[in-house]
Amino acid sequence: MKISHLLLGLIALLSFGSCSNQETTNNLNEVYPINLHESINPPESAEEWIEEMEFVPLETNADCYLASRMKYDISESHIVVSSNNAVHIFTRMGKHLNSFKKEGKGPGEYVGIRDIRFMPKTDEVMVSDPNGRKIIIYDFEGNTTAFIPVKFMMLDVAPVDTDLFAILLGRINRSHVEDTTQHEMVFINREGEKVSLHKPFKYTFPRGVTSVDFTGPDKPGQFYINIAYTTNIYEVGPGDHFELKYRFDYLDQGIDTTLLNDKRFMQSPKADYNLKGFTDLDHIAVNQNSIMFWAPNVDKEEMGFRLINRKSGNQRSVFLDTTFSLGNYYGIPIGFARTSYKDCFIEKAEAIDILESLEEMTDEQKSTLSKSKGFDRLAGLKEDDNPVLVFYRAKDF
Repeated sequence: MKISHLLLGLIALLSFGSCSNQETTNNLNEVYPINLHESINPPESAEEWIEEMEFVPLETNADCYLASRMKYDISESHIVVSSNNAVHIFTRMGKHLNSFKKEGKGPGEYVGIRDIRFMPKTDEVMVSDPNGRKIIIYDFEGNTTAFIPVKFMMLDVAPVDTDLFAILLGRINRSHVEDTTQHEMVFINREGEKVSLHKPFKYTFPRGVTSVDFTGPDKPGQFYINIAYTTNIYEVGPGDHFELKYRFDYLDQGIDTTLLNDKRFMQSPKADYNLKGFTDLDHIAVNQNSIMFWAPNVDKEEMGFRLINRKSGNQRSVFLDTTFSLGNYYGIPIGFARTSYKDCFIEKAEAIDILESLEEMTDEQKSTLSKSKGFDRLAGLKEDDNPVLVFYRAKDF
């Protein structure tokens, strides 16, 4: 038997930033089944579901060459990137300001960077180093402003206040928290002391590890995250706030949620194996206006995403095309969002891919895209330049 879940009510949202300045309120409280046997209002083109786009080329110079695999974060005025175990600071328009690398095991040094994020309310950058069991805070010049020892194995980290950090442990790492029960989310302060612990599941899994990341924030210090084996999205921060915000039901394609409360089953070796193979939330990005996550059509074997408007609750299926993109917005291929900022989804595009798209565009497409913020800055792009961050906002529907 499957359990139908309620999509919890939403608080008032204040949309701000370069993509929108509109205040919206939502009082949604409905059942939201995600039927993977049906395509829900699929648009015929990217122009039908994207409102606008912005291009931010990241400056390339002798001190700053970014690898294709990189992590990044956005603030009101800056962009930070971790690449090749170095930290690179840019303005919000992509102008390079500074780079530094602090590899090592000494004070202010890290073995390897897993997460990089701006600190809320200050001009500082947070770096998490799971191998070194530490979190380090730097100013934009690379000076260490805080060192936080972490006494347990950690996975993903997000700063939810100037002196508070949310840590997702993952299933393997939970056993390393010195407590009689195993938890999924732990909040620590700048001294590395546990402030609060949260356990989304009644029983723990015998093995396996969670691999997810924080998405957002709606505002400084507020994030969203999914926990594996559930179709739930949790709101994390500001402060040590941890709340189940959205519940979805994948019907016959989801796990049998009654098993999650069966102690005998959950403590058996079968638990991890028997709960695999079902669709679960993946590739999640949540911004102020929309939610996007992996949701294929299982009958037609179409690969794609489900887009949900946070104000109306309406759904749309957005499928991948033959080039594995979400379509072309006036000639620009749209990939699935890796992260989000305010009311925009963000993806990283390689410079060579942008140039190839520009070469194939019609004059009419270029004329339309010329109205997009930052499009004029693509004219000086070179094939081996650093990537371009592409911001796009979904239309209301």
